[in-house]
Amino acid sequence: ERFMLRLDYANYFVDYTASRNDFRDRNDNTVSAYLFYLFRPKTSLFYEYEFVDVGYRDNVLSDSTEHHSFIGVQWDVTAKSKGSVKAGYGLKDFSNSGIKNNNEFIFEAQVDHKFTAKTSLLLKASRKTNETNISNTDYMISDFIEAQYIQKLTGKITANAGLSYGQNAYHSDITFGGRRKKLKDDYITGMLALQYKFKEWLEMDTGYLLGRRNSS
Repeated sequence: ERFMLRLDYANYFVDYTASRNDFRDRNDNTVSAYLFYLFRPKTSLFYEYEFVDVGYRDNVLSDSTEHHSFIGVQWDVTAKSKGSVKAGYGLKDFSNSGIKNNNEFIFEAQVDHKFTAKTSLLLKASRKTNETNISNTDYMISDFIEAQYIQKLTGKITANAGLSYGQNAYHSDITFGGRRKKLKDDYITGMLALQYKFKEWLEMDTGYLLGRRNSS
């Protein structure tokens, strides 16, 4: 009654149509195992282990494996509050012996709180490793935070406003304009949207999204 086991498997085929991005074509395989312990009626503690195998089709970027271990909590305590938070440790192990293996702190969090039946706030944050999109760098660390405000205007119309900030920090130094330094890209995105619900099974959305990147 208190323990639950969950297993996930995912396979991704990443294939870019532009020839300049051929070096990024790859296959990813991910296996995740979770052990949940229900210590309150609607709140669980859990441990998660995730294994990721990244295989590039060309030899420009190195293949790698990743091992992620998380401790987290998941709750759905009332009709107003639900979410999950997990934090842990990630190891990235490169096939190319010339690239140093790396350890990183990683986490994910999502909280959904309903203030009233018509008003809610969704918060998301994460820190994780991502594959690089620049051939002479190893990988990047992506930090991300987002807030969404959701307001039901009528029985059929819902408004959504969102703001997010993210940063990609590349692990290796790069040379640009005669200077060698770390590359960091900061992203700020704002969003406004409206949703119209014709039926329970049919809805339409329209919106405007503005994104800005500031690169070092």
